Amino acid sequence: MITCKECSSENIQQRGFNKSRTKKRIECQDCGTWDSIPVEFFEVNAKTDTFKIGVMDIENLPAKFYSWGMREQYLGGEQMIEDLCLLSWAGKYLNSNKIYSDILTSEEAINRNPERISLSAFEFVNSCDIIIGHNFLNYDGKTLNNYFLMYAKPVKYLTIDTLQVARNNFRFTSNKLTEINKKLGIRNKIDNDGFPLWIACSNGDDKSLNTMLSYNVGDVIATETLYYKLRGFIPNHPNLARHNNLETKQCPNCLGTEFTNEGKYPSGQGMYESLRCDKCGSLHRYGKNILSKFKKENLLKN
Repeated sequence: MITCKECSSENIQQRGFNKSRTKKRIECQDCGTWDSIPVEFFEVNAKTDTFKIGVMDIENLPAKFYSWGMREQYLGGEQMIEDLCLLSWAGKYLNSNKIYSDILTSEEAINRNPERISLSAFEFVNSCDIIIGHNFLNYDGKTLNNYFLMYAKPVKYLTIDTLQVARNNFRFTSNKLTEINKKLGIRNKIDNDGFPLWIACSNGDDKSLNTMLSYNVGDVIATETLYYKLRGFIPNHPNLARHNNLETKQCPNCLGTEFTNEGKYPSGQGMYESLRCDKCGSLHRYGKNILSKFKKENLLKN
């Protein structure tokens, strides 16, 4: 999806090519901004507008309990004063500058009423074919399902969890989003006041709620930045090339069309040509086995 860099509008019109015909000139119909987009980017995104990849993060109000101590406590259900409550959510579509978000009003926060923002979160999630998030599989996604169960409907989407990618493919000292991005020297989360901010939001403080929403949006941008950094290392990345009409060779991870030959890729019963994407660096192989029929028939198994 192509959006205006100035106003984030998606109302974009093509206005011809540059002199070398390597880029297309586009104009925003809302603010009048002109820009140039590489032909490859324009063609790929124009044919995948119906296939949306979202980046998302949520924040919750903490639960409240009665307790007789601070350490080694088992808190039973009868000790719960108030349960966790969805506080805010933020999301964006990949390759788009527009941010979508929502947060409880002061009254909703005090009363812990998440119905309205649960429905707005559902609209965003339901529009996505893939959602990228940090710890989305075990936390954000399951938490959202609680609220969709109460206020909306089931949703289906693929998930790319940058926390799982980090755990399965690397050995970071800490897999927290803050620590990974700091280690890699890329855009990081926004700092906040810590737990007092959540308390203030729970009490309905308008300034704190605004701060929380900015923090939530910052998490989304930091997650997107990490995803781009990790993208070439995701071995089971959904094959994006299935979802457009281009018949040229495309990288399954990023839809790049320029590759470097990396020799041969062996599998249990075959040999394939291996290619490296020049855009994201990921390694792939052709689907055709290059071993001869005679070779395949006489290949012994271990």
